[in-house]
Amino acid sequence: MRIAINHMDKRLKKTLAESTTVNLTGEIISIFDKVINIELVYPSCLVAIAIDSVISSPYMMKTKEHKGFSDLNKKINIGDSVCFNENNSATIDIFTLDYSYADTWDSSINITPSDKNMIRNKYNHLKNYLSDFGKTGGILTAFLMIEEDNYQITPRIYDSYFKLLLDQLEQKMTFDNLQQFIGLGVGLTPSGDDFITGLLSVLYCYAKNQSKVGELFHSLKKFNFRNKTTHVGYYMISNVLTGEINTVLRDYIILEIDNKRRNEKLIDSILNIGSTSGTDMLVGVCFGLKYLIKEKKGRT
Repeated sequence: MRIAINHMDKRLKKTLAESTTVNLTGEIISIFDKVINIELVYPSCLVAIAIDSVISSPYMMKTKEHKGFSDLNKKINIGDSVCFNENNSATIDIFTLDYSYADTWDSSINITPSDKNMIRNKYNHLKNYLSDFGKTGGILTAFLMIEEDNYQITPRIYDSYFKLLLDQLEQKMTFDNLQQFIGLGVGLTPSGDDFITGLLSVLYCYAKNQSKVGELFHSLKKFNFRNKTTHVGYYMISNVLTGEINTVLRDYIILEIDNKRRNEKLIDSILNIGSTSGTDMLVGVCFGLKYLIKEKKGRT
């Protein structure tokens, strides 16, 4: 049965095209209603097959054929093999996914000069929006305990622990302090991983060329954290370390703050990611913006 892939990540298409002399094989590691995750050993990456309504992300391919995707979803099992062939297709059981004519999107973050007023305004707007509309249950409560003097809530045990780690990271943005968040929490992508993804996205975009940030990225790239978190969390952090994130988060980070309606539409889309994943990513973004404000003060 043939399923047409209509859109896919630009880097994924390039990776598959460069491997035309060898049929790449992978293994299905998780199956959800709208997404199927496949792990390739070489090149090491997590490929996602999704329906077209899912937010575009690194190494993802999407189809408009919901019936075909549903049939595929019902037929396959975790552990099944996937073969990416030389003729721009992938084979899973009796299904052939054809990406010959797939359009591409770009998941990469452009390194952008930062404007201190824009950074400050974006931080203030996002902090207030998260306070009003963010989902608790992840890292948000701990963040607001730091940000708002009159924040009234009885913290749970993990809130207090997250707050401790956030306090340490605010004092010193170091590898040792940041790596403690990896794998912290529950779910497909733990809250700590989502937080790191948002934070590193901001730093990559606005401060990648600063020596402190460059050293932080270098240390994280050398660190073997594969067994410290989930498969999806590991690849999500690995992707942001090379400047690749989901397109909605990317678009929000680079959008000028004066476009308030568009900013809030993007924030709402991110907040709808997972249970608290989107909120935790945006907490990381907000934390990163605050760090940039402090750094700019220190250099003036």
